[in-house]
Amino acid sequence: RNGLAEAVPLHSLRFNKGLKNTMPRSASCTLLAEKLQPTALYLSALPVPSPTAATASMFILFSFLILFSRLSAAITENNVKAMFIFGDSLVDAGNNDFLETTVKCNYFPYGVDFSSGSTGRCTNGRTSADILGQLLGLPDLLPVFYDPHTRGSSILAGVNYASVGAGILDSTDQTVRKSGLVSSSFQGADGRGGWKEG
Repeated sequence: RNGLAEAVPLHSLRFNKGLKNTMPRSASCTLLAEKLQPTALYLSALPVPSPTAATASMFILFSFLILFSRLSAAITENNVKAMFIFGDSLVDAGNNDFLETTVKCNYFPYGVDFSSGSTGRCTNGRTSADILGQLLGLPDLLPVFYDPHTRGSSILAGVNYASVGAGILDSTDQTVRKSGLVSSSFQGADGRGGWKEG
């Protein structure tokens, strides 16, 4: 061994259950210690994150802490009057049900936790936006933008604009159309805008 410890990954250590160990206990403990020592050296030689990565991680952590502290203050004071949701499938509450697209979540198994069945949400129940709205004291489920009934007083507490497959880049529209998932142009159920011919 040249006096140098070689690195042995943890998964290479095998312990045979059910086989009778013919080695004396002290000898097997010594053998195990010899195998574990190089592994400990191997684990201690793992790369340490760069200061930049550590700084970025701390920034993200503190940002979330500030966000959640402000959110908890808003929840306790109950001063949130409305919530407008933008996003993709993580928070879509059924907008795609009213659009000419094959990207929909209005069938089983989606919505198995709702008594009425699927609602267009890409979950078995509520989305994170629904839960957040409930914590803020808003109405049970915010209406979706493309629903023809989303008018007047129903939008005072907020509206969900999220759509499965949405993206912030212009190329997202082109990619979805090329894949055949969405028609090149459409009108919403109530005649409001939609994908434009590009």
